[in-house]
Amino acid sequence: MTGKKTDKKERDTIMKKYLIQGNSTGMHQYRADLHHHTVKSDGRLTPEQTKELYMQRGYAIVAFTDHADYFVHNDLTDDHFLALNGVELDVEPDPEPHWKANHICWVALTPDIREDTIWNLFPNIDPSKAPAGYGNSPRPFTAENVNRLIRLGQDSGFFVTYNHPTWSRETADDYLRYEGMNAMEVVNGEPDQYDEENGAAYDDLLRAGKRLYAVAADDSHGGCVDPAKFGGNVMIFAPELKYTVITDALVKGHFYAPHDWNAPLIDEMIWEDGKIMLKTGPAKEVAWFTDKETGLLTADEGKLKTEWTLEIPEGLYFRLEIKAENGSRTYTNAYFTDELYL
Repeated sequence: MTGKKTDKKERDTIMKKYLIQGNSTGMHQYRADLHHHTVKSDGRLTPEQTKELYMQRGYAIVAFTDHADYFVHNDLTDDHFLALNGVELDVEPDPEPHWKANHICWVALTPDIREDTIWNLFPNIDPSKAPAGYGNSPRPFTAENVNRLIRLGQDSGFFVTYNHPTWSRETADDYLRYEGMNAMEVVNGEPDQYDEENGAAYDDLLRAGKRLYAVAADDSHGGCVDPAKFGGNVMIFAPELKYTVITDALVKGHFYAPHDWNAPLIDEMIWEDGKIMLKTGPAKEVAWFTDKETGLLTADEGKLKTEWTLEIPEGLYFRLEIKAENGSRTYTNAYFTDELYL
């Protein structure tokens, strides 16, 4: 770049970026479940019951991702609740000498994608068997077929997440071959039932140069009628609760992922030339992860903190985990240094 020389004030303005925004910056944060099942597949609640239950618990958004079939739930959307339309698809082994699977969610980026989408994209699948979900895919378990499914989802107008690798018995030999998903589940499950955390797998993918986000989901099948069992969720920051505004925020990574309701929320996260300024709910510690090393900041013994300053060493990426006093974690997305300096 040539021309005008920037002074320190201008340079500081250029290098200061809001990575997470909350109420203090005039942005709304909406709690969302991005992986949910109803009676339309193997869940126990109707979509209407899901809306009522989740709104009572303070959710503003639910992505309905029933197995193997795509349903439109636009009728559930109002000024206080947004229904995102989606589907969970599987690539499972046939035969299965050593059971292993791949599950991904497609969440529609616009509300006008039709209900016959899946049958148009997969004409060889029998719709009458769709509600069972599992084993209904004609695609054998190979990385090539998983990648084909990821590309097809993105080309068809969906946000694509890679789900529960631990439950699926996938290893790095599997997931490091996957390309192009928007996000992966660093948390899956209801804490009092099945519960998995995949921060190490997320780092595997990031260190391999794959750029994707981190989501948390309770993968509910209707069992969390006890509020204590509401699990992984995402906090999406956006100016308003409108379908394409929210999905645009997803595509841009404008969210973070609490493990459960006890995990600290983040009101503000600012990056300024290698330094992170963070405002959170009461927390015991903040860990940072990069492609080269990790580090930890802790509150004084017997105390909790709400404001943190971290020096992040230069590297390919960094991400944070904020831990509450009881151990519940909040995950940020990974941020890539070369993008921050643009």
